[in-house]
Amino acid sequence: MTVASGSPVALVIQTRIAEEGAGSYVEWQRRVGEVLQSRPGFLGQEVLAPSPPAQADWIVVQRFEDLDHARDWMQSDELHRLLKEVAGLFAGHEDIFLVGDSLARHPPVSAIIYCRLGPEEEEAFLEWEERLFRAEMSFPGFVGHKLNQPIPGIQESWVAVVTFDTEANLQRWLDSPEREALLEQGRRYEGHVRIMSSNAGFGVWARDQEGAPAHSLLWVLKSNLLVLLVLYPVVYLWGYLAGQPLLDEKGAPAWLSLFIGNLVSTQVLGWFLVPWALKAFEPWLAPGRSTATEVVGWAVLLVLYGLSMAGFAWILRLPPLSLGS
Repeated sequence: MTVASGSPVALVIQTRIAEEGAGSYVEWQRRVGEVLQSRPGFLGQEVLAPSPPAQADWIVVQRFEDLDHARDWMQSDELHRLLKEVAGLFAGHEDIFLVGDSLARHPPVSAIIYCRLGPEEEEAFLEWEERLFRAEMSFPGFVGHKLNQPIPGIQESWVAVVTFDTEANLQRWLDSPEREALLEQGRRYEGHVRIMSSNAGFGVWARDQEGAPAHSLLWVLKSNLLVLLVLYPVVYLWGYLAGQPLLDEKGAPAWLSLFIGNLVSTQVLGWFLVPWALKAFEPWLAPGRSTATEVVGWAVLLVLYGLSMAGFAWILRLPPLSLGS
């Protein structure tokens, strides 16, 4: 599958910048904009600054006439030189995705890569991951790359999601000599890495009126907050009701307990709770909503967050649940 000629696409980049480097990053983005003005097929750029606490990252949207022009820019020497200038400003991750009508109607395919590291390995791992990312962009069908940091107590691994437009193109990258050469440089991580593939993600939980996933940045923010709303109680209830008495107390290793917890949580979320939450908050997510709906939606969300945290605090005061020996 390819994006039709003349079908506009957007390159969406989400990155975390160290606070002290914000000024340098703004100046760098200005120069990137000047370079882009001379690029064939470039339509425009939008830079959204962080707005804590809701949005901690910089979000850059670069629009092109078609997929070929966007990929030419992603693989250009100009962009690589520019990125080297600000490599020291990044504070943890840089996620990049191509968004277009055809890509939305035909879901791409992802390889999800989990890697558990010691703190002393993280800096070298991020440098290696950056080289891997740049190589991915040069392959046909590349759609996006996302790197998630560990979340203590919930997800102990680094999770990289590599996305291509078709399974064949994804497999071509996974089997490529270029990737194999980079894996040789990262053999120290080999024992920690596992890969799974998926042709669906959180984006399948909601569709707009035309049947394509919604791509509004505000919609993505709100839907992610709704995922957190249902994820938080699932994680602590699983730990209290099942994880600790059924696994931890029975001597199950931590890696197995974590895997089973994540397996159960993702299935409960994907099949039941997230679709329910998106349906329940549909008026708040819908375009053209009133100001009253917007305010009430945020207020209800915050109240539910508070009740959820209060519930967890109450459970922590209870004696540990035990099913005996």
